[in-house]
Amino acid sequence: MINIKGTLTIRVINGRNGAFSVGELQTSIGKFAVKDAILDQYDQGSYKGLFTIAKIFPYVPRPSIDACMAVFEIRAALDHFTLFDVDEAPVTDIELVSDPLDEESANTKQSSEQEKPKSPASYASVKQAFKNQTPDPDTGKPNQCENSGEGAELFGMLWPLGDEVKLDATCGRELIRKQRNYLNDNGYTLVPLEQKWIKS
Repeated sequence: MINIKGTLTIRVINGRNGAFSVGELQTSIGKFAVKDAILDQYDQGSYKGLFTIAKIFPYVPRPSIDACMAVFEIRAALDHFTLFDVDEAPVTDIELVSDPLDEESANTKQSSEQEKPKSPASYASVKQAFKNQTPDPDTGKPNQCENSGEGAELFGMLWPLGDEVKLDATCGRELIRKQRNYLNDNGYTLVPLEQKWIKS
C-alpha cells in the first residue's frame, strides 16, 4: 500500500442506474482514475487529503476500435483516506464515462462474485436486525419502529440508525447507492471531512 497526499476530484454523472460518481486522483507520482463504490456518497468537487492506495493497475474501459491500439486508463483502488479540505465546485474536466455498475455486470461471474458484499453485515447481521423487531417478552412491544424493515435490510448491524452514520466501503456499489438514497430521503447530510452522515 502507498500513503500519499493528493487531490481527489469527483464528478457526479446521471446514468440509467441513477446518479453515480467517478474520481480522478492527482498525486506527486501521477494521476489516476478512481471508480471505488464509496465515492457514490460524495457530491462533486475537489477533496484534498491523505490517501492510502491499495493497488494501481491498468484497466480497459471499452473495446478498442482498432485491434492494434489498446485504449486503457490507469486506476487506483483506495483502501481508505483522510480529508483535509473540500471544494464542492462544479466539475467538468472529467469525461463522461460508463457506470462502474454496468462494468461489473459485464464482467465474468467470478469477477461479479468478488464485488458482492462480503461483510457479515450483509447476511447474518440483517437476520439479527429483523430479529430485533420481534416483541420484547417483558413489554410486548416491538424493539423497533414498524417501518424498520427497509432500513434493517439496507443497513444490517448499523440499524437502527443513530444521529451519525458511517457507511462501510466494502458493502458493494449497488447497496451503497441505496443506503445513500435512503439517508438523503430521511434527513441525513454527508459531512465530507468526517466521512459521516449526520442527522439534520
